[in-house]
Amino acid sequence: MNRFGRKVSALLLAAAVTVASVVPAFAANSPVSGNSDSSTTVNATVNKDGKSVTVKSISSTGKSATIPASVKSGGKTYSVSEIKTNSIQKKYNKVTIVMNDETKVGAKIVKSKNAKKTKKIVITATNEKKLNASQFNKKAFKGFKGKIIVKKSAMTKKQFKKLAKKLRKGGFKGKIVRKK
Repeated sequence: MNRFGRKVSALLLAAAVTVASVVPAFAANSPVSGNSDSSTTVNATVNKDGKSVTVKSISSTGKSATIPASVKSGGKTYSVSEIKTNSIQKKYNKVTIVMNDETKVGAKIVKSKNAKKTKKIVITATNEKKLNASQFNKKAFKGFKGKIIVKKSAMTKKQFKKLAKKLRKGGFKGKIVRKK
């Protein structure tokens, strides 16, 4: 190699080392995998605040699954701030979504063909604060034909009616009920 070629390759190597050392500072949020109960595993990413997570998917060995209000991983407990698109990917008899007053539900959380065959989704709340219809994207259950059960303790009757109307506008085809 001539002198010019060596200088160029040395500069390229220096640039690569510099970029490689800077990139981890801008890397994506760290993934977390934790259990909500003995049979359900939650895959999530830690948000920028370091205290909450965004649920990406769930998997369960049983016929039911739970999306919890908080996830434990590595000795830390993170609260769930958002449930992302395509979080429910398999067919379950029952999926329970435990929400706190800060949890947001994204669009089309039941997206795959198998997941659309899920029979029912139960929505409950963890604390004394009631859930709002504004926490749900109007297309959260678009295409889902099963039954959604909202616990009375989770939402007021007025908010339940708003939620039902909102989900119908968004393309929900199944039945939505409010039970004890």
